[in-house]
Amino acid sequence: MSISRRAFLNRSAIGLVAGLSPTSIRSLLAQGMPQATDGDEELRAMLSENAKALYNDFYMRSGLADNGQVPRSPDCASPDVWLNGPKLLPDPINSLVNTYNQQSPTEIYVGQKNYIYVRCRNLGPDRNKGQIRLYYVPSQIAMWPRLWSQNKLKTDTGSETVAVNATYHNQIVGAAEPFTWAAPPPPSGSDHYCMVGQVVTASHPNPIPDVQYLEALAAWQANNPGIGWKNIAAVDRDRPTWQENVAYQHERTDSDVYMLIDCLNVPNDCYVALSSGASGPSPAIDIQKTRIDTGPSWSKGILTRIPANYQANLTLSFWKGAQALPGNLSISIRSIKVTTAKSFAESYFEQLGVIESYQVDSKDGLKPVKGYPIGRMNFIPKI
Repeated sequence: MSISRRAFLNRSAIGLVAGLSPTSIRSLLAQGMPQATDGDEELRAMLSENAKALYNDFYMRSGLADNGQVPRSPDCASPDVWLNGPKLLPDPINSLVNTYNQQSPTEIYVGQKNYIYVRCRNLGPDRNKGQIRLYYVPSQIAMWPRLWSQNKLKTDTGSETVAVNATYHNQIVGAAEPFTWAAPPPPSGSDHYCMVGQVVTASHPNPIPDVQYLEALAAWQANNPGIGWKNIAAVDRDRPTWQENVAYQHERTDSDVYMLIDCLNVPNDCYVALSSGASGPSPAIDIQKTRIDTGPSWSKGILTRIPANYQANLTLSFWKGAQALPGNLSISIRSIKVTTAKSFAESYFEQLGVIESYQVDSKDGLKPVKGYPIGRMNFIPKI
């Protein structure tokens, strides 16, 4: 092998593939490579796979300028991994579409639950469906898949995937359900993590390779729009003093439930919140951070319609104020099933004396509702 050809093959694989069409790559592969290194051989195998066709499926951008062309610059600034911190994204599907031309937030909140949404664009057929996965790893320069492929994030339903469905070519689609992550502090000396989004379809199963050489790693990144990379900063901001997850499973039919946080003997400079990222309830179970402003008892609730067989984790958060906490304080999550007028259940529970009446917020103002208790979980924050 000549010196010039040898240097060409061993330089960064990003430079190797940039600007080369699949035809050009196949032509290069057809040439003999005497004295090839192990890195060359792995690179040949990687390009042989990726040179078969241009990508024509769901893709995730490496940066705002990425339009789906292959090969691409493997930047670590994907706007399609959307970090929304400890808050749910209102109307996530439309929000992710409407902000497609914006860079996504880059901060993950340490020590508390974060909601992370993913979107992609359909360069495939009119009707297309796929599954998205999301991974994390402490900051790395060389993103070897073996470092992150086992670090899968999950949703509040416990799923490692979220579905995306497109009905036409070039459609922007966002996943309605976020992944969640209670991010730990990054390793000593670092303040960053890296996130990797992956979209999988029947046409492109998009397996994660166990590459061993930098040439193949760079080529895989440049030729795979089914992967989105994002560097994120870990910030320790407004961390709850205490946070607890609790599971909820609904009945076999759609029904209205009034979900409440009850506080007893909690000082009036403390705050609480309750949320779940699992899709289904309308509106979403999302009581945002709220100050406890009365005592000794205080409640805050949300009326929501929950679909049949829904199950998910709810996250209760508590922020301590400056006042000392008394030993007899308690915080509860309570659920009330709203009854329909003159139902047998309402009559029965009225006779038992357990029917409760509430004035709840609705789009039309305060709305009177009646219901009976179906569950309660008491907590004593461990502080």
